Amino acid sequence: MLFALGTAQRLQTFSKIKIDNIYQRTDFIEILIPDILKTSGPGRIQPRPRLPFFRETPELCLSSTLIEYLSRSQNIRNNIRELFLTIKKPYHPASTQTLSRWLKKILGLAGINTGTFSGYSTRHAAVSAAYRSGTNIETIRATVGWSERSNVFFKFYNRPLDSSFFINSVLAGTENKQLRSCRD
Repeated sequence: MLFALGTAQRLQTFSKIKIDNIYQRTDFIEILIPDILKTSGPGRIQPRPRLPFFRETPELCLSSTLIEYLSRSQNIRNNIRELFLTIKKPYHPASTQTLSRWLKKILGLAGINTGTFSGYSTRHAAVSAAYRSGTNIETIRATVGWSERSNVFFKFYNRPLDSSFFINSVLAGTENKQLRSCRD
């Protein structure tokens, strides 16, 4: 989940990440994705996620988490070069559908309404949150691989947030004692 929200990449992109294309730099990790993707084409930017090290908040550090994941999965990889592996033997690369299922399960465990939101919702949530927090559109476009003139964000991602719908979907079905005590 942290990886999906922190990079705002498509799940297809995650399934194409090869460990040979992950480069650790001084202050960040850079991931190259040379494979053909849905958004690939002449003159289009291939995604190159950069994951900065957040040494002050290691629990939110994508780079440290990625390094730890690579270390822990090293003994079960054999000749598998894709980053994400399935969790049951025989281990193999995780498909886009598997990654989506994992994210949807995490959303459900967090109390998010999975009838409305899916694993594919993380990209939308990440870019929308970044924009609402003041990130300029040029940075968002560059991060997710949209062209400089792309209007995809404004057409499909920049939707008004209905706060009552949001809070109800987030808190639906959860045992939130603080919320319950506010109603009493």
